[in-house]
Amino acid sequence: MNRLYTLICASFFLTANGQNLKNGIDYYEIGKYDSAFTVFSQVHAKGTPSSMLINYLGKTAYHLNDAVKAIGYFREAIAAYPTDPEGYFDLGTLYYYTDVPDSAMHYFNRTLEIDPSYYDAYNNRGLLYYDLKMYERSKEDFDHLLKAGQKKQEVYYNLAKTEHALQNLKQAILHYNKAIKLDSLDYNAYMNRGNVYVDFEDYRHALSDYNHSCRINPDNPPLYLNRANSYFELDMYSEALRDYVKLLSFDPTNGNYMQKIGETKLKLKDKEGCIDLQKAMKFGNDKAEALYLEKCDTE
Repeated sequence: MNRLYTLICASFFLTANGQNLKNGIDYYEIGKYDSAFTVFSQVHAKGTPSSMLINYLGKTAYHLNDAVKAIGYFREAIAAYPTDPEGYFDLGTLYYYTDVPDSAMHYFNRTLEIDPSYYDAYNNRGLLYYDLKMYERSKEDFDHLLKAGQKKQEVYYNLAKTEHALQNLKQAILHYNKAIKLDSLDYNAYMNRGNVYVDFEDYRHALSDYNHSCRINPDNPPLYLNRANSYFELDMYSEALRDYVKLLSFDPTNGNYMQKIGETKLKLKDKEGCIDLQKAMKFGNDKAEALYLEKCDTE
């Protein structure tokens, strides 16, 4: 009788904890991190926590801007479950996003030593290699993912960025094409493919991509700079001026934008460009000073 009662209680405990864990995950998935952390902590206090629970505590703590506490939970998960790759991966990802590259690399490598098929670790390590300008190593990780059948939009996108960094321009275009086919609303993919076309000096195709990107996200300053520069290269100065002025609305004290506005106005035979160059000079823009002396200082 006592043994049966114990088994019933244990079963109830596991079922209740499982339901609470699910509730916490539901809160986590919709971004209610305070509620998720409360539920996870309650389950954590009731008995031997699972690897999943401890890692969720770590991820939730990170979203609550407590990286120290998050690291503690991930280390707890690794100590309790040393053959589970999840804790190593989550800790590596935290170090990646908090700009501790050596530690991030260590934990991504440990993840893959434990589970060579842990595809997210290849992806994040590839991103880390990219940030470290180790482009060949980055390409190896993304190529590995494609060969393993991970033909996802983000993999093609990341590989395209890497190929561009390596100046493999045709390959970059091909991979951006595939990324865009899988997600036609990725404005960064259009913008970055446009940047590759600029390296080809194919400004008209670049403008087509920049315009498409702008239709999806009209609040992206780098896009306006790239598009303005392409308009300028094609002697489309009125269009270029419009974008340079838009850029200045994002950053009203940017001397580089003032210089480009002044230079473009002068191309349009508008002497007010000299005033813009003077404004840029006040922000230490050397090119504005040189242009002013050449085009405006007639005395």
